[in-house]
Amino acid sequence: MRFTFQRVEQALYSQLRDTPNSTLNNVRREFHSAARGAGKRLAAWEVKHVVKDTRPRLVADREAIQEPRWWHSGFHAVPGGNVIVQEEDWGSIIAFTLRYVTLCVSVVRKLDCWATARSTISASSRT
Repeated sequence: MRFTFQRVEQALYSQLRDTPNSTLNNVRREFHSAARGAGKRLAAWEVKHVVKDTRPRLVADREAIQEPRWWHSGFHAVPGGNVIVQEEDWGSIIAFTLRYVTLCVSVVRKLDCWATARSTISASSRT
């Protein structure tokens, strides 16, 4: 089991290394999902292999581990972005919105350039 956990951990670190900052939330979501899965697998292993007398201590130890704040309810790591949105924090909502407005403006400008270039090429090929 330890080998499996280490292999997953190394894969996540590799993904983090190869991910641009602009899409960091994708890796955040993968880390969260892997951590939840590992916790469930560990709990199932403990039920099967650990003596009942020591289980309450293990559960207490696991609950004492502090998870990142953004894993809690009210936080959203929106896929494809790098801003964690907190429902009660207007600043994070504005940052998220501005990031996507800027992205949309950039895409519209590229599309406009492509349309202009395409119409120029079409006009010159007719003559």
